[in-house]
Amino acid sequence: MPASGGRFARWNLLGVPPGLVVGDPNLGLNLGLDLFDSGTVAAALEGGFYGVSSVAISSARENDGRAEAVAGQAMRVLRLLLEAGVRPGAVFNVNIPPLCAAEPEIRATRQNPSLPPEQSRRYDGARGRVHYFLNLVASAPQPVPSDSDAAALRSGAISVTPLRRDLTDGAAMARLNGILTPV
Repeated sequence: MPASGGRFARWNLLGVPPGLVVGDPNLGLNLGLDLFDSGTVAAALEGGFYGVSSVAISSARENDGRAEAVAGQAMRVLRLLLEAGVRPGAVFNVNIPPLCAAEPEIRATRQNPSLPPEQSRRYDGARGRVHYFLNLVASAPQPVPSDSDAAALRSGAISVTPLRRDLTDGAAMARLNGILTPV
């Protein structure tokens, strides 16, 4: 729904395109292959589709109750991106690790190509409803590329991953064209 909400606002409420789209901040990391399930990332990609620089911001669940600290780190990253003069339509996925007293390093990362282990957490909600949330375990002992989002988070750094909107596998498409296109 976040992507649909962004589209609705763009066409029905704003009148003119915004200068920047910021998705959430979301409580729970969006890294690796989990990006495909993320409404936060979808909202940022939606902004990018319309040529608006966009940022998806997610935070480790350990930061629950620390909204001000998370917002401070998010603003720090946003300032750096805006000062760098990002191109129109650029999309970034930002993950904030569990925060401690020291200010975390900010790293440019790539999407971890493997699916990190997940744990489900049970929350007892209002009116006796039970909710389950998947929680990615960035610190799990699984080998990850040193320049990946998961590696940055494991070391306590903020991860900033530039994303592409086109997920087409060019090499596979070329092979298919050779097979499917009549000569």
